[in-house]
Amino acid sequence: MTASLEDALLNLERQIAVGESRTQDTKARLATIDSQTQPLTEEIGCLREAQGILQQLTDTLSIQSIGEITKAVNEALTYIFFDQDLRFRVSSAVKRGKVQYELLVDDRGREGNIHAYGGGIYAIIATVLKMSLNVVTKRAPVILLDESLSFVSDRYIDRTSEFLNEISENLGLSAILVTHQEKFKHGLQSSINIKSLVTETSYAQA
Repeated sequence: MTASLEDALLNLERQIAVGESRTQDTKARLATIDSQTQPLTEEIGCLREAQGILQQLTDTLSIQSIGEITKAVNEALTYIFFDQDLRFRVSSAVKRGKVQYELLVDDRGREGNIHAYGGGIYAIIATVLKMSLNVVTKRAPVILLDESLSFVSDRYIDRTSEFLNEISENLGLSAILVTHQEKFKHGLQSSINIKSLVTETSYAQA
């Protein structure tokens, strides 16, 4: 093998090594971006769920009933977020011949769409709307809240549990909350630790 050919092969190997290194760097950056955008994606999903629930409610309710539900949401915000001054309201406007609704929150005179606030705030709003929809549409008196309150911070979990117990009783609903937040089990009426259940259960050998 001539010296020039060896040099060409070495140069090619170096280029391949550089290319592989850049590929790994790109993959690492993509993974970082994905981890950063995942919470935002979940928040957007929560927001869309709340908007969809509200639309279903407004399709079947009178203006008076919407006012009553708005009151229930505000009671939840006031009790749970005791150290803030939050006010919820529903804004409506006719666009292209169809009534469209927007969820707004006022924080000491600064009003904006609920996506501008913390995920815990509209998680509470969405939960109250979902429970109200269950009652209004006369579905089974049981509601599943699958990670619905995952954005509520530890600071507000105790009050969220208390409010969930109260609103469930007032609406005549049995609420089943699926959550990874251990602190919730201390405030709810009963809890089941699925992880322990799976770990501790043994099966007879055939």
